[in-house]
Amino acid sequence: MALLAGCLGIIRYDPAVLTGVGVPHIGRKTLAQPQTQEARIKLYTGDYCPYCRRVKKELGRLNLPYEEVYADADGREEVIRLSGQRAIPILTIDDEVLVDSSYIIRELRSRFG
Repeated sequence: MALLAGCLGIIRYDPAVLTGVGVPHIGRKTLAQPQTQEARIKLYTGDYCPYCRRVKKELGRLNLPYEEVYADADGREEVIRLSGQRAIPILTIDDEVLVDSSYIIRELRSRFG
């Protein structure tokens, strides 16, 4: 099982069961568990992206260490693999994938704020 995040929140899905053209079959919605600051955080970003800058600013405000992957250079295929789309920012917290800057910021504040 893996986790995806979208406008509905974090959704658990089985990547082995796909419907249509690469669209995951959505299972039940799960609630995110509170995290400690020991979580591995990775931000897929680009220099041109104002939404990415918003997420970076929030990570800095919360004083959270994170790894930055530039999707423009090497990370575009990884972005598509993680989220099924080309849009950034994408934030991973351990094995959890979060998309949409507003949602990412809300999750960061609720978990680490």
